[in-house]
Amino acid sequence: MGPSLLAKNEAFRSRLLPPDSKFNFEMVGNFGFMIYAFILGLQFDANSLKTIGKKSVIIGLSGTLFPLVFGSFTFAVLQNDIILYFHEEVLYGLHLMVAINAMTSFIVISSYLTDLNILNSEIGRFATSTSIVSDACGWFMAAIVPNIQSAFQFSGTAPLVSVLVMFTYYSAMIGVFRPLVVRLAINDDEEPMRRGHFIGVVTIILGLAFVADYIGQHWAFGIFIFGVCLPARPPLSSVFAQKFGTLAVGILLPLFCSNGGLRMDLATVRQRSSVPVEALIVMGYLGKFTGTILASLYFKFPFRDASSLALIMCFKGIIEIAAYALWRDIGLINDQVYALLVMTMVIATGLISPILSYIYDPSKRYMEHKRRSINMRHKPTADLRLLVCVHSEENVPTMINLLEATHPTRSSPVTVFVLQLSELNGLTSAILAPLNQCNKPRSKLTRSEQIVNAFKYFERHSQGPVVVQHFTAIAPYASIHNDICNLALDKKSSMIIIPYHKKWGIDGSVEASFSNIEAVNQNVIEKAPCSVGVLIDRGPVGHGWSVFTEQSLYRVAMPFLGGADDRAALEYAKRMAGHPNISLTVVWLMSLGNAREGDEREKFLDSETMYDLRASASLKEKIVYKEETVNDGIGTTQTIRSMEEEFDLFIVGRMHDPKSPMTLGLAEWSESPELGVMGEMLANSDFDFSVLVIQN
Repeated sequence: MGPSLLAKNEAFRSRLLPPDSKFNFEMVGNFGFMIYAFILGLQFDANSLKTIGKKSVIIGLSGTLFPLVFGSFTFAVLQNDIILYFHEEVLYGLHLMVAINAMTSFIVISSYLTDLNILNSEIGRFATSTSIVSDACGWFMAAIVPNIQSAFQFSGTAPLVSVLVMFTYYSAMIGVFRPLVVRLAINDDEEPMRRGHFIGVVTIILGLAFVADYIGQHWAFGIFIFGVCLPARPPLSSVFAQKFGTLAVGILLPLFCSNGGLRMDLATVRQRSSVPVEALIVMGYLGKFTGTILASLYFKFPFRDASSLALIMCFKGIIEIAAYALWRDIGLINDQVYALLVMTMVIATGLISPILSYIYDPSKRYMEHKRRSINMRHKPTADLRLLVCVHSEENVPTMINLLEATHPTRSSPVTVFVLQLSELNGLTSAILAPLNQCNKPRSKLTRSEQIVNAFKYFERHSQGPVVVQHFTAIAPYASIHNDICNLALDKKSSMIIIPYHKKWGIDGSVEASFSNIEAVNQNVIEKAPCSVGVLIDRGPVGHGWSVFTEQSLYRVAMPFLGGADDRAALEYAKRMAGHPNISLTVVWLMSLGNAREGDEREKFLDSETMYDLRASASLKEKIVYKEETVNDGIGTTQTIRSMEEEFDLFIVGRMHDPKSPMTLGLAEWSESPELGVMGEMLANSDFDFSVLVIQN
């Protein structure tokens, strides 16, 4: 739309971009960028600074110094050509260009990593902390270098007034306006922010932006720092994200970016004078890549990971656009330099994304290891290690009862890793960390603390030895499976237990369906380094029956069709049968004449498993073994329906032979691949028992 193409046409320019609208267009875009900067500052978690280690600091400094050295050396070599084509003010702007190309914006990197769904990956976390170091170097240089230059150019005391004014501004921001906004927005009862208070907060933001611009600070930077000073917790972060998220990020911020594009005129790019400028820009990217990858290799990063981190550090975005546009408007760079900067940034960004997607896959870390299974034979004294995922308090009763039904014993204790999952909302950094237990008064407990206390109660009152460890994961739901799988790998879990994405009401109808949780479950099932269990809560296992108080027998059924998943499910069911309040019935479903097609080895393993089960059933009265012959999927459904009133929980394997006559016709209406044929049939029917679907 700019002067490079469409705006060359006088009719187009006069109708769509009349001169009178330029000011309004820029003002609206700048307002969107200001609100966006405040939201980003508000979402910045200061605790992430504690996670910055020695590696991140050194890699960040290396990735900052190398482009400065490369750019300065290139400037010295091409100095005669640069002086020939550009006047003095633009020369100063080119020095600034070398400096900003050496920086990496934390805001840009965190947004970019979120878009690529690798924010909470191993390299994503390194990139986040490394960009904080580089960004800090940039802001330090922006604050110190101009004052040093002013001291040399005018007098040694000239910068003191500027420093004093900035110190007063930020002191008032932290000491006066921060407590005022916190008092207006946040209360102990966590009630919604009042409309008048919200308008007051917005007024303070606008006033601080005006003062920052008046004293010589960039208004967006002042507002960003104010957002960083405020606590990143509800209702302040959630209210602004809700009220301004769509407006600022969805509408006004694209206008700001479009305004940057409208300034670019490729016709100003002249061949001879563009060569030295483009060389400075390219050497900045090359220096950033070289400095990052060399430091990463020094710390023995794998080459692919080092290359991925270096590519991420080369990414540029909205902050650079704002800086380039500001320099152009105040005359530090001309239209030609501006066009080269924006054009190179767009090309580099367009190349980085597909290359990074090709060379870096965070799931390789846990998928390359040998997959652990609930069906593996352990030492008699080995503990069963389970990773339990919880989205809300509603998942807790079901999970606790299932864990107790797992029957921890002295010879085979159970270690439980409780992972509370929260979608990244109000923060810019993903979090995966141990969750400290609490002992606050019940009236002031948060949801997270209530979950912790519920599992603490289970740990203390379990009939067998149980150890519970608590973790929290805050990340975009599109990539939170990385945290789940990495934790399962690090803790050597045998099985991950995740809740189903649908919620049923008392009348048996589907009350709610959460598509984001469904996507999480599918990713976990596809990439998990161990067995996975999907728990569908539709019966007394989560609400009516309790392992702590119930004296009546809890009845578990296991339809066995064959395959690795069914064998893993049977292994877990047999463990549950050891509980004094649980009975197990295993029904081996066979096609007519047992004419099953498939791998001979699988048939042998199934037969051996059933032989062992019959031996167990003869010794244990609570394990009942049956055989049923069915012709097709209808026969399988009828057999299970006949068991509806007799059992409280069904345990089934996820995957079965697609050519098996016993599942014929059941897969035609499949909508939930994470459950498999049998699991989906049980979940979507009108049965009122709970279901546990296990993948080996």
